[in-house]
Amino acid sequence: MKSIYFLLILILFVNLQAKSASSEDYLFRISKEEMDAKGLGKLSDIFFLVNGFDFATIDGYNHSIGYNVGDTYQTQNYSVFINENEIKFNDFEKININTIPINYTSINEIIIKNDPLILGNFQIHIFTKENIEKLSISGKFDVGNETGDPGPYKYTKYYSPNVDRVGFYNESNVALKLHNLELNCSFIDEEITYTDFAIRKRIHGMTSEGYGSVERNSIFASCGYLLKNNNLKLSFFQNKNEHEFLFFAPLGREVPINNTSYQTTFSFENLVSKNICGNVTYYEHLIETIKNPENISIDLLEKNWNGSVDLNNKNNRFQIRNRLKFEMNKLSFFKNENQIEENIFGISSNIKQIWSNCYETSIAVNLIKNEKEWHQKFQLLNEMKFKKNYFARLSFTYEHFDSKYKKNAWNYLIDDGELFEEKRIEIIDDTESRKSKIFNSSLELRKNYRSGFCRFQCKFSKQKNILFTEQDFALQKNYACFSDDLKITDNNEGILSEVSIEIEKKSFYKWNQNFYARYIYLIESNELFKNKFKERPQLTINYSVLYSYYNDFVIHNQIRWEAETEWNEYRRISGMTIEGKNILPVILEHKINDKFIWNSVITKKFWKKQIFSSLIIRNVLNNKINYHPIGASFDLTFFIKISYKFDIIN
Repeated sequence: MKSIYFLLILILFVNLQAKSASSEDYLFRISKEEMDAKGLGKLSDIFFLVNGFDFATIDGYNHSIGYNVGDTYQTQNYSVFINENEIKFNDFEKININTIPINYTSINEIIIKNDPLILGNFQIHIFTKENIEKLSISGKFDVGNETGDPGPYKYTKYYSPNVDRVGFYNESNVALKLHNLELNCSFIDEEITYTDFAIRKRIHGMTSEGYGSVERNSIFASCGYLLKNNNLKLSFFQNKNEHEFLFFAPLGREVPINNTSYQTTFSFENLVSKNICGNVTYYEHLIETIKNPENISIDLLEKNWNGSVDLNNKNNRFQIRNRLKFEMNKLSFFKNENQIEENIFGISSNIKQIWSNCYETSIAVNLIKNEKEWHQKFQLLNEMKFKKNYFARLSFTYEHFDSKYKKNAWNYLIDDGELFEEKRIEIIDDTESRKSKIFNSSLELRKNYRSGFCRFQCKFSKQKNILFTEQDFALQKNYACFSDDLKITDNNEGILSEVSIEIEKKSFYKWNQNFYARYIYLIESNELFKNKFKERPQLTINYSVLYSYYNDFVIHNQIRWEAETEWNEYRRISGMTIEGKNILPVILEHKINDKFIWNSVITKKFWKKQIFSSLIIRNVLNNKINYHPIGASFDLTFFIKISYKFDIIN
């Protein structure tokens, strides 16, 4: 092991004066034009619009994501970046991408990729527009209504007998560039209304205040300065969710909280040398439990310092990307006044050998160390080009780590029974020396045409000693909540495979069609791994067609079919009902039937494309759509979106 460290440190300091390397590899790219045409409202909509993603959601606001063949909804393992700076956020290992304080109108593109220098299944990179010697003002307003729920506007001051108010979204952004100075400031005001009857019953039992919606306020500000070739930037954001009801799985119900986060980042490029860049970030996250009849408290304060330095090298035959990373994390739990601290150091390197114009090989090594444990990841990637339009990509990845290598809030709650008191936590087969092991391989074949492409992909995953939490939920009639003991096992294993095909074709200049199909097959596993696998749809088919008339008038239709899913943890609630006065009873099922979803978007641009409006229709056929056994039913919903952008000074 010492020889590996010496080799990596030696690589870091080779040829520091070379030109910076940059990779154009990505899984998906979504341009601003595509976001407008396809009706992107919330950031989480990308998981529906981009092929290959599965998601589960209880309230339509928080989402659990599955992308790789072996992913489950239990642990979310991805990162989000704004202009290459990572945004820190999660609530007990659940990531809510909708709380990122970035204005829709300021986004230039979204890229989803898998950078071997970053741990995790994938990364979402959000890039904002670059200013050019002007003052720019932009903004957006959304409002939506849903049919079919029990009392349209029933839980708001805007009560009416027709439709449910989904909520509103307001944003504004001001950008200014004067010579070498660039300033940006944006604001978001949003309301997310809880209208689903089953969710309201659980909420009603947890607060006497009668809150019916989340009130979200965000601010994001950045200041950049370009001095010759040196680019310095300071950014700050604050996001505050008031009266949020976070579904806390160990308790089986929503917990009322105020959720606030702050982050300040200083980043630099070419400060010492043309191939050196980095950043330093301070992040603070506060969860305050609102007073509730059950006296449940999950209050915590997280403080985090982290930073990284990239050292890169590039010539005609080699590209070397290296990264040094540090992280200092401190968690404070108010209920028992406990504190835990953790220091993490990481070193990673990606070496690409360009053998010819038709063949490249990349080797990546990623090592993360805390006080006790190592997290190791290795990747081998081969890229080949045949003839003119044929491409192939073959990759192998191996990870070796402790399932609880990081002292995050979720793992601490597992270890500390005091925070649950009445709940029994059972740890099964917990062996300190046991390490999780994951081996993934992927083969991608692609042919490009003048009017589109055809892509075939095959994936394989073998996982061993994977940690899962398991609950056996039961219904409590009083507040329609669910509760049972929590079991933790770390000896789960499985072997899976996945095949997918994607075809895209542009007909003339007005039409764009895309077809995608994916099938996941479980080859072998133990019982718990199998149960977690069944929560994702085994077969998914997606077809979308876009018609554009001079880019001023766009119609986009997307049809998606997902196979049945089964949630074994909720099998005891199957067939039971949640009843209320003057409300049709809600019948609960642990199996979610296959879903046929048709979404439609009509967009029209006005005034030299400075103003555009969209009519977004979700679930056109008004089918019963659920993404979780105890989640909301997403009925036919209409959204109206109006965006504007004015350049004041040229």
